[in-house]
Formats: sequence, C-alpha cells, structure tokens
Amino acid sequence: MFRPVFLFKILVLSLIVNFVLVVYFLLQSSRHNFRLANRNDYYEINDYYSFYENNPISTNIKVIPMPMFVTIEQSTLLLSNNFHIVSNRKLSKDLRLAVRRYSKYISLLTGISVDSKQDASPANNKLIIDYSTSLSKEDKYPTLGEDESYRLNITKTGSYLYASSSTGIIRGLSTFVQLIERNTSSDTFYIPLVNIIDRPRFMWRGLLLDVSRHWMPVTVIERTLNAMELS
Repeated sequence: MFRPVFLFKILVLSLIVNFVLVVYFLLQSSRHNFRLANRNDYYEINDYYSFYENNPISTNIKVIPMPMFVTIEQSTLLLSNNFHIVSNRKLSKDLRLAVRRYSKYISLLTGISVDSKQDASPANNKLIIDYSTSLSKEDKYPTLGEDESYRLNITKTGSYLYASSSTGIIRGLSTFVQLIERNTSSDTFYIPLVNIIDRPRFMWRGLLLDVSRHWMPVTVIERTLNAMELS
C-alpha cells in the first residue's frame, strides 16, 4: 500500500509535468503564429483581391455574390411584356437550356412573358448575349480554372451580356435576374442601368446537403439546386 506522502509527491509531479507541457505548447503555438504573421505571403493580396478591399461596391443593387466592379446610373430600364433573351450566334444545347431556365425565372418573378427566339421587338426589350464563335458547339461541365468572367451592360437602348465561356454566360444571366426589381406603386418591373464586370473570387463554391441524416424530398433538393444556380 502506497504511503500518502508518496502519492502526494506523484500528484505534484504530475501537475508540474502537465503545466510544463501546456506552457510548451502555448509557446510553440505563439511562435508559429508569429512566423505566419511575418511571412510576406501571409498578407499577400494580389491585384484581384485588393480590388475588393480598395473599391467598395455600391449597395444599391441586391446581388449575391457582389460583383467585382459595378457602376450605376440614376435611371432604370423598364421590362415589358414579350421580353426576349437572344444571342448573336447559335447557342449550344446547354446554353439553350440555360436560357429557357432563366426565361422561366424571369416570368415567375415578374409575370411577363419571356421568349428566347429572335424577333423584331425593340432592342431595349431584349437581353442580347454576345460570345465567341467557339462556344456554339460547347457542351461540357465547368472545370476549375475556367474563365467564368462576364460583362453585363444595361443601357436605355438595351441589355448586353458578354462572355467567353458558357459558364460565364450563366453567371451573367444569374446577375441579370437578381437585378430585377419591382415598382410597387405602378406594379411594374425594372432593372437599374448598370455596367458590371465580374468573375468569381474563388475557384469554386459549394453547399453541403446532409441527406444521410436529414431526409429531404426531391422537390426541396431541386429548389436548392435552382437557388445555387441563381446565386
């Protein structure tokens, strides 16, 4: 049987050892953070990211995520019935489906009829998609590092979307839909006159759906996918 004095010594020694270990790990952690703080690349911000920090964006538009560059004029473009989304060139199958989806989104949001066929309607009642000829046969999944940039220009004479990839066009369509606002007094829908230049800040974004622990109806998952596309 151990003597009380011996047990006490063991306990004190154990406490001392634990205290020393805690102090050691705290010192190691502080040294590690100090080294990180003094590394040049720790605070390295390239031109693209510094743009966000040094160029505050006007909050007059409600777009998620906020575009990289926005200029806003103090005027709007009224959306009227038979609004059209058209292209300067033949669209690939994926883009045709995307245009149909976004036409449906606009119709559900505004109640106006939206078509994706070429017609003789006024230019200011159209969204004109302009892209490179190489996209006419492009049907593929998005890839990391793909050029997803786009430019969206809303003027009194019309709306124009420029991109060099299918994904860029879809990103621009998403921004266009989010720009639509309602005038409650006249019950009309409009878009602010803006010039937007944008590309994703990060290479990818995602959303985790834990369907193994939380059962979700298919309709909920489909609505979530639609919301992800729109943001």
